[in-house]
Amino acid sequence: MQNKQNRVGIHRTFSLRDEESDLLRADGTRARRPLWDTGWGPERAARYAARCARYVDAARIELRVRGRAAVRLDFPYGGGRGPQRADAAHDVAALFGIQVRRLDRAAGRALRVTGNAEEVARFTAALPRILEHAESLASWAARMYGTWTRSSAHAEFFAALTPHQRRCHARTWRFHAFRTVVAALTGPDGAPVPEYDPAEVPWEQAAALAGGVGQYGWVDIRDAYDPAEAVQLLDAAVPVPVSVDTRPVPPGEQLALFDRPFPAQRRAGRVVIISGWRAGSPRAFESREGACQQVSGVRSPRLAISRNLRVVAGSSLVLR
Repeated sequence: MQNKQNRVGIHRTFSLRDEESDLLRADGTRARRPLWDTGWGPERAARYAARCARYVDAARIELRVRGRAAVRLDFPYGGGRGPQRADAAHDVAALFGIQVRRLDRAAGRALRVTGNAEEVARFTAALPRILEHAESLASWAARMYGTWTRSSAHAEFFAALTPHQRRCHARTWRFHAFRTVVAALTGPDGAPVPEYDPAEVPWEQAAALAGGVGQYGWVDIRDAYDPAEAVQLLDAAVPVPVSVDTRPVPPGEQLALFDRPFPAQRRAGRVVIISGWRAGSPRAFESREGACQQVSGVRSPRLAISRNLRVVAGSSLVLR
């Protein structure tokens, strides 16, 4: 029996490393985590793990500053269901309080998830189990479609379809069934479902039929992860170095707040080097031929600066 009475807000009571495989109810009793059952025996557990692994490929988690992390998720094509599973992951991520960005808008099968590091690890560990649960419920709804194709009540409709049209019709029904099941799993427990209308054909009532299946299989998917697996993902994470400008900074200058190319500098003309402003100290002026001339006995910079000189950086003068 899956535990359905443990939905809370985004805030977690325990940190990830303090969590146990069982859940602690409000009354002090323990309960198994949702989607914890992987089958009876090692062979069924291995088959379950293989099914979960084929839905999503998760890269290594990247640790960032201030306790945040990011991970890239790629969804294999899977008979055209990859984009739909990516949409489901987008809806599930909202329950973990993390953000999702699409990396390939054309194919729709790659996502980047960012947020709190522990929540990203929980989400990455839980997503394959959640997708497997949603696929199994959608397959249950798809079997309903098989019974309609063999029913005499709808024999005339299906007899008028070509084999290609029947396959397309079946895929369309499963597409809507999967989307409805995901909406039920990511929504609250006991959400209202439209009632079935016997006057309408059943394959036009995915919200009623598949929605009922989703509500029947509802579990708190925010807790559908193995804490030990999430800790392993966090321990294997790769820290992302912070990019720092390593260019040497001349004395007296400040680092720029933003990376931007420096403007092209003009080649300076004749340069005046003044070592001091005391009276009688030597000054060196670059002549037109490049030689330096010593000037002494200058009591004020005004005596050495002509109309062809300008101040460059406070201590250098450029001769025009």
